[in-house]
Amino acid sequence: SQNIAGKKIFLAMKFDDKLKPYREKVRNVVDNLKYEFMVIDEKEHDNYIPTEIEYEIKNCACVIADLTGHNNGVYYEAGLGKGLNKHVIFTCEKSAQKDAHFDVKQINTIFWSENNLEEFAEKLKRRIRSVLNPSEF
Repeated sequence: SQNIAGKKIFLAMKFDDKLKPYREKVRNVVDNLKYEFMVIDEKEHDNYIPTEIEYEIKNCACVIADLTGHNNGVYYEAGLGKGLNKHVIFTCEKSAQKDAHFDVKQINTIFWSENNLEEFAEKLKRRIRSVLNPSEF
């Protein structure tokens, strides 16, 4: 797909094989909304990874930050997105909810579990539509 600034959705998540079903569900939602799915470990480059992350977040329509595993990189990428006035959509695996950092516990988060990924996908689609330009849909 064409590399149009603002037509990408950046997924910040812990890289863990157990999260593959979640990641693929997010990819499907983003693809169906006609946005480009961007996750940094799939990008081909020969640069310093934080530089690539900053570039992609600066040039995306919004960030989806999955708090599952409470990865410091995800918190950093979400904060970078917020600092750049991007919409940041928080998601988290339901059982990890109690361990979320105090600063993000108050934010409207979409919770998921492996047995409710279809319901999660619907919620995520509605949230993306609500924060991005609704006239596009």
